[in-house]
Amino acid sequence: MKFIHEPVLVEELLQHMPISEMKLIIDATIGLGGHARHFLSKTDAHLVGIDLDRESLRIAEDNLIAYAGRITLVEDNFRNIKEIAERLELESIDFICADLGLSSFQLNCEKRGFSFTKDGPLDMRYSDRMKADAANLVNNLGYQELVALFRKYGEEPRAHRIAEEILRERRTGSITSTMQLAEIIRRAKAKRSRKHDPATLVFQALRIAVNEELENLTIFLRDAFDVLNRRGYLAIIAYHSLEDRIVKTAFRQLAARCRCELSRCSCEGKPVGRLVNKKVIKPSREEIIRNPQARSAKLRIIEKISHVQFPQFLAAQCPDRHILFSSL
Repeated sequence: MKFIHEPVLVEELLQHMPISEMKLIIDATIGLGGHARHFLSKTDAHLVGIDLDRESLRIAEDNLIAYAGRITLVEDNFRNIKEIAERLELESIDFICADLGLSSFQLNCEKRGFSFTKDGPLDMRYSDRMKADAANLVNNLGYQELVALFRKYGEEPRAHRIAEEILRERRTGSITSTMQLAEIIRRAKAKRSRKHDPATLVFQALRIAVNEELENLTIFLRDAFDVLNRRGYLAIIAYHSLEDRIVKTAFRQLAARCRCELSRCSCEGKPVGRLVNKKVIKPSREEIIRNPQARSAKLRIIEKISHVQFPQFLAAQCPDRHILFSSL
Protein backbone atom coordinates (compact mmCIF):
# COMPACT_ATOMS: atom_id res chain seq x y z
CA MET A 1 0.00 0.00 0.00
CA LYS A 2 1.38 3.43 -1.02
CA PHE A 3 1.01 6.25 1.53
CA ILE A 4 0.88 9.79 0.16
CA HIS A 5 1.05 12.81 2.47
CA GLU A 6 -0.60 16.03 1.34
CA PRO A 7 1.80 18.80 2.42
CA VAL A 8 0.49 21.93 4.14
CA LEU A 9 1.07 25.49 2.86
CA VAL A 10 3.33 24.26 0.06
CA GLU A 11 2.26 26.92 -2.45
CA GLU A 12 2.86 29.67 0.10
CA LEU A 13 6.32 28.26 0.80
CA LEU A 14 7.23 28.22 -2.87
CA GLN A 15 5.92 31.76 -3.41
CA HIS A 16 8.07 33.32 -0.69
CA MET A 17 11.46 31.92 -1.71
CA PRO A 18 13.59 31.68 -4.87
CA ILE A 19 13.32 27.88 -4.79
CA SER A 20 14.52 27.43 -8.40
CA GLU A 21 17.91 28.99 -7.54
CA MET A 22 18.65 26.70 -4.60
CA LYS A 23 21.34 24.03 -4.72
CA LEU A 24 21.11 22.37 -1.31
CA ILE A 25 17.93 21.91 0.75
CA ILE A 26 17.33 20.23 4.11
CA ASP A 27 13.84 18.97 4.90
CA ALA A 28 14.39 18.50 8.64
CA THR A 29 11.11 16.62 9.20
CA ILE A 30 10.68 14.90 5.86
CA GLY A 31 7.94 12.53 7.02
CA LEU A 32 6.43 10.84 3.96
CA GLY A 33 8.12 13.30 1.57
CA GLY A 34 5.17 15.56 0.77
CA HIS A 35 6.99 18.90 0.86
CA ALA A 36 10.22 17.37 -0.47
CA ARG A 37 8.44 16.13 -3.59
CA HIS A 38 7.33 19.68 -4.44
CA PHE A 39 10.76 21.18 -3.69
CA LEU A 40 12.53 18.64 -5.90
CA SER A 41 10.09 19.21 -8.76
CA LYS A 42 10.88 22.95 -8.81
CA THR A 43 14.67 22.82 -8.66
CA ASP A 44 17.75 20.74 -9.49
CA ALA A 45 18.92 20.96 -5.87
CA HIS A 46 20.10 18.05 -3.76
CA LEU A 47 17.80 17.44 -0.79
CA VAL A 48 18.71 15.96 2.59
CA GLY A 49 15.68 14.55 4.42
CA ILE A 50 15.82 14.01 8.18
CA ASP A 51 13.31 12.10 10.28
CA LEU A 52 13.36 10.19 13.55
CA ASP A 53 10.58 7.88 12.37
CA ARG A 54 12.10 4.90 10.55
CA GLU A 55 8.79 3.79 9.01
CA SER A 56 8.13 7.26 7.59
CA LEU A 57 11.61 7.35 6.03
CA ARG A 58 10.98 4.05 4.25
CA ILE A 59 7.76 5.43 2.78
CA ALA A 60 9.47 8.71 1.84
CA GLU A 61 12.15 6.78 -0.02
CA ASP A 62 9.45 5.02 -2.02
CA ASN A 63 7.48 8.23 -2.67
CA LEU A 64 10.60 10.06 -3.88
CA ILE A 65 11.98 7.24 -6.06
CA ALA A 66 11.84 9.53 -9.12
CA TYR A 67 14.44 11.75 -7.46
CA ALA A 68 16.62 8.95 -6.04
CA GLY A 69 19.85 10.49 -7.36
CA ARG A 70 19.18 13.81 -5.63
CA ILE A 71 18.14 12.81 -2.12
CA THR A 72 19.93 11.68 1.03
CA LEU A 73 17.77 10.31 3.86
CA VAL A 74 18.95 10.42 7.47
CA GLU A 75 17.34 8.69 10.44
CA ASP A 76 17.96 11.13 13.26
CA ASN A 77 16.42 13.84 15.42
CA PHE A 78 16.26 17.25 13.75
CA ARG A 79 17.77 18.77 16.91
CA ASN A 80 21.05 17.21 15.71
CA ILE A 81 21.07 19.19 12.45
CA LYS A 82 24.49 20.68 13.16
CA GLU A 83 26.09 17.27 13.70
CA ILE A 84 24.30 15.89 10.63
CA ALA A 85 25.56 18.76 8.46
CA GLU A 86 29.12 18.18 9.70
CA ARG A 87 28.90 14.40 9.24
CA LEU A 88 27.64 14.73 5.65
CA GLU A 89 30.04 17.64 4.98
CA LEU A 90 27.18 19.88 3.87
CA GLU A 91 28.20 23.38 2.84
CA SER A 92 26.23 26.34 1.49
CA ILE A 93 22.80 25.19 2.68
CA ASP A 94 20.24 27.40 0.92
CA PHE A 95 17.01 26.35 2.59
CA ILE A 96 15.91 24.44 5.71
CA CYS A 97 12.29 23.52 6.27
CA ALA A 98 10.54 21.85 9.23
CA ASP A 99 6.88 20.85 9.37
CA LEU A 100 6.21 20.17 13.07
CA GLY A 101 2.93 18.31 12.58
CA LEU A 102 2.04 14.63 12.80
CA SER A 103 1.32 12.88 9.52
CA SER A 104 -2.00 11.10 8.92
CA PHE A 105 0.08 7.91 8.60
CA GLN A 106 1.29 8.28 12.19
CA LEU A 107 -2.15 9.23 13.50
CA ASN A 108 -3.92 6.35 11.77
CA CYS A 109 -1.43 3.69 12.87
CA GLU A 110 -2.97 2.18 16.03
CA LYS A 111 0.29 0.65 17.30
CA ARG A 112 1.93 4.09 17.48
CA GLY A 113 -0.58 5.27 20.10
CA PHE A 114 -0.96 8.87 18.90
CA SER A 115 -4.73 8.82 18.35
CA PHE A 116 -7.50 8.92 20.94
CA THR A 117 -10.01 7.61 18.38
CA LYS A 118 -8.20 4.31 17.71
CA ASP A 119 -7.34 1.73 20.35
CA GLY A 120 -3.66 0.96 20.66
CA PRO A 121 -0.79 0.85 23.14
CA LEU A 122 -0.14 4.10 25.02
CA ASP A 123 3.13 4.80 23.22
CA MET A 124 3.42 8.12 21.31
CA ARG A 125 7.16 7.79 20.60
CA TYR A 126 8.45 8.94 17.21
CA SER A 127 11.12 6.26 17.45
CA ASP A 128 11.24 2.91 19.22
CA ARG A 129 14.81 3.78 20.22
CA MET A 130 13.41 6.18 22.80
CA LYS A 131 13.03 4.73 26.29
CA ALA A 132 10.04 6.35 28.04
CA ASP A 133 6.65 6.13 26.34
CA ALA A 134 3.35 7.79 27.29
CA ALA A 135 2.29 4.84 29.46
CA ASN A 136 5.46 5.32 31.50
CA LEU A 137 4.48 8.91 32.30
CA VAL A 138 0.78 8.26 32.89
CA ASN A 139 1.45 5.38 35.28
CA ASN A 140 4.43 6.78 37.19
CA LEU A 141 4.09 10.53 37.55
CA GLY A 142 2.58 11.88 40.76
CA TYR A 143 -0.49 14.08 40.99
CA GLN A 144 1.34 17.43 40.90
CA GLU A 145 3.61 16.29 38.08
CA LEU A 146 0.63 15.22 35.96
CA VAL A 147 -1.09 18.55 36.59
CA ALA A 148 2.10 20.44 35.64
CA LEU A 149 2.54 18.35 32.49
CA PHE A 150 -1.06 18.83 31.28
CA ARG A 151 -0.96 22.56 31.98
CA LYS A 152 2.46 23.33 30.58
CA TYR A 153 2.34 21.21 27.43
CA GLY A 154 -1.41 21.04 26.80
CA GLU A 155 -2.71 24.25 28.40
CA GLU A 156 -5.47 21.99 29.74
CA PRO A 157 -7.85 23.95 32.05
CA ARG A 158 -9.16 20.78 33.77
CA ALA A 159 -5.70 19.40 34.53
CA HIS A 160 -6.44 18.85 38.25
CA ARG A 161 -9.63 16.91 37.61
CA ILE A 162 -7.99 14.72 34.95
CA ALA A 163 -4.99 13.97 37.18
CA GLU A 164 -7.35 12.94 40.01
CA GLU A 165 -9.22 10.61 37.67
CA ILE A 166 -5.98 9.04 36.42
CA LEU A 167 -4.79 8.35 39.98
CA ARG A 168 -8.18 6.83 40.82
CA GLU A 169 -7.93 4.53 37.79
CA ARG A 170 -4.37 3.53 38.71
CA ARG A 171 -5.59 2.08 42.01
CA THR A 172 -7.29 -0.71 40.05
CA GLY A 173 -4.44 -1.33 37.59
CA SER A 174 -2.18 0.21 34.96
CA ILE A 175 -3.44 2.46 32.18
CA THR A 176 -2.11 0.81 29.03
CA SER A 177 -4.21 1.80 26.00
CA THR A 178 -5.15 5.00 24.19
CA MET A 179 -8.89 4.37 24.41
CA GLN A 180 -8.65 3.62 28.13
CA LEU A 181 -6.91 6.96 28.76
CA ALA A 182 -9.27 8.84 26.42
CA GLU A 183 -12.30 7.54 28.33
CA ILE A 184 -10.74 8.55 31.67
CA ILE A 185 -10.24 12.09 30.33
CA ARG A 186 -13.76 12.28 28.89
CA ARG A 187 -15.17 11.10 32.20
CA ALA A 188 -13.14 13.70 34.09
CA LYS A 189 -14.13 16.59 31.84
CA ALA A 190 -17.81 15.62 31.61
CA LYS A 191 -18.72 18.52 29.30
CA ARG A 192 -17.72 17.97 25.68
CA SER A 193 -16.47 20.70 23.38
CA ARG A 194 -18.18 21.06 20.04
CA LYS A 195 -14.86 21.72 18.32
CA HIS A 196 -12.47 19.21 19.94
CA ASP A 197 -12.54 15.85 21.65
CA PRO A 198 -11.96 16.28 25.44
CA ALA A 199 -8.80 14.15 25.16
CA THR A 200 -7.11 16.43 22.60
CA LEU A 201 -5.02 18.61 24.93
CA VAL A 202 -3.85 15.81 27.23
CA PHE A 203 -2.76 13.66 24.27
CA GLN A 204 -0.90 16.69 22.89
CA ALA A 205 0.80 17.24 26.25
CA LEU A 206 1.91 13.61 26.53
CA ARG A 207 3.23 13.52 22.96
CA ILE A 208 5.24 16.72 23.53
CA ALA A 209 6.65 15.39 26.80
CA VAL A 210 7.53 11.92 25.49
CA ASN A 211 9.37 13.30 22.47
CA GLU A 212 10.81 16.42 24.18
CA GLU A 213 9.39 18.43 21.30
CA LEU A 214 9.81 21.95 22.67
CA GLU A 215 13.38 21.39 23.85
CA ASN A 216 14.26 19.83 20.48
CA LEU A 217 12.67 22.72 18.60
CA THR A 218 14.62 25.33 20.58
CA ILE A 219 17.94 23.60 19.88
CA PHE A 220 17.00 23.05 16.22
CA LEU A 221 16.14 26.73 15.62
CA ARG A 222 19.50 27.89 16.98
CA ASP A 223 21.58 25.34 15.08
CA ALA A 224 19.58 25.37 11.84
CA PHE A 225 20.04 29.13 11.53
CA ASP A 226 23.73 28.70 12.31
CA VAL A 227 24.39 26.15 9.52
CA LEU A 228 22.41 28.10 6.92
CA ASN A 229 24.23 29.84 4.12
CA ARG A 230 24.12 33.64 4.20
CA ARG A 231 20.98 34.57 2.24
CA GLY A 232 19.57 31.14 3.07
CA TYR A 233 16.01 30.60 4.33
CA LEU A 234 14.58 28.84 7.39
CA ALA A 235 10.86 27.98 7.26
CA ILE A 236 8.83 26.46 10.11
CA ILE A 237 5.24 25.21 10.03
CA ALA A 238 3.82 25.01 13.58
CA TYR A 239 0.43 23.70 14.68
CA HIS A 240 -0.15 24.82 18.26
CA SER A 241 0.56 27.96 20.27
CA LEU A 242 3.41 26.50 22.36
CA GLU A 243 5.67 25.69 19.43
CA ASP A 244 4.59 28.72 17.37
CA ARG A 245 5.46 30.98 20.30
CA ILE A 246 9.00 29.55 20.37
CA VAL A 247 9.42 30.08 16.61
CA LYS A 248 7.97 33.59 16.73
CA THR A 249 10.23 34.61 19.65
CA ALA A 250 13.38 33.17 18.06
CA PHE A 251 12.72 34.77 14.67
CA ARG A 252 11.98 38.17 16.21
CA GLN A 253 15.22 38.00 18.20
CA LEU A 254 17.21 37.14 15.09
CA ALA A 255 15.62 40.05 13.20
CA ALA A 256 16.14 42.52 16.07
CA ARG A 257 18.92 45.07 16.23
CA CYS A 258 19.92 43.83 19.70
CA ARG A 259 19.25 40.36 21.13
CA CYS A 260 21.12 40.38 24.43
CA GLU A 261 18.49 42.15 26.59
CA LEU A 262 21.20 43.80 28.69
CA SER A 263 21.59 47.45 29.62
CA ARG A 264 24.75 47.42 27.54
CA CYS A 265 24.67 45.68 24.16
CA SER A 266 26.98 42.67 23.95
CA CYS A 267 25.63 40.98 20.79
CA GLU A 268 26.17 41.87 17.13
CA GLY A 269 24.26 45.13 17.47
CA LYS A 270 22.51 44.52 14.18
CA PRO A 271 19.89 42.11 12.78
CA VAL A 272 21.20 38.74 11.64
CA GLY A 273 17.89 37.73 10.03
CA ARG A 274 15.09 39.27 7.97
CA LEU A 275 11.46 38.26 8.56
CA VAL A 276 10.17 37.20 5.14
CA ASN A 277 6.60 37.32 6.43
CA LYS A 278 6.05 39.71 9.33
CA LYS A 279 2.51 38.39 9.66
CA VAL A 280 2.09 34.64 10.12
CA ILE A 281 0.86 32.76 7.02
CA LYS A 282 -2.17 30.51 7.47
CA PRO A 283 -3.89 28.09 5.07
CA SER A 284 -6.57 29.38 2.74
CA ARG A 285 -10.19 28.36 3.21
CA GLU A 286 -9.86 26.21 0.10
CA GLU A 287 -6.87 24.31 1.52
CA ILE A 288 -8.65 23.69 4.82
CA ILE A 289 -11.67 22.26 2.98
CA ARG A 290 -9.36 20.05 0.91
CA ASN A 291 -7.16 19.08 3.86
CA PRO A 292 -8.80 19.64 7.30
CA GLN A 293 -5.53 18.78 9.10
CA ALA A 294 -4.13 22.06 7.75
CA ARG A 295 -6.57 24.24 9.72
CA SER A 296 -4.20 25.08 12.61
CA ALA A 297 -0.99 25.39 10.56
CA LYS A 298 1.11 28.56 10.87
CA LEU A 299 4.06 29.31 8.59
CA ARG A 300 6.95 31.61 9.52
CA ILE A 301 10.01 32.23 7.31
CA ILE A 302 13.25 34.04 8.05
CA GLU A 303 16.16 34.87 5.73
CA LYS A 304 19.68 34.81 7.14
CA ILE A 305 21.42 38.09 6.31
CA SER A 306 24.45 37.80 8.58
CA HIS A 307 26.28 35.14 10.59
CA VAL A 308 25.48 34.84 14.30
CA GLN A 309 28.52 35.58 16.46
CA PHE A 310 26.75 35.26 19.83
CA PRO A 311 24.32 32.31 19.75
CA GLN A 312 23.99 32.42 23.55
CA PHE A 313 21.70 35.43 23.13
CA LEU A 314 19.07 33.38 21.31
CA ALA A 315 16.80 32.77 24.31
CA ALA A 316 15.85 29.19 25.11
CA GLN A 317 12.12 28.59 25.46
CA CYS A 318 12.13 24.93 26.49
CA PRO A 319 10.42 24.01 29.79
CA ASP A 320 12.21 22.51 32.81
CA ARG A 321 11.77 18.86 31.98
CA HIS A 322 13.58 17.63 35.11
CA ILE A 323 11.02 19.34 37.37
CA LEU A 324 8.13 17.52 35.73
CA PHE A 325 9.73 14.10 35.63
CA SER A 326 11.67 14.01 38.89
CA SER A 327 9.94 10.79 40.01
CA LEU A 328 11.04 8.75 36.97
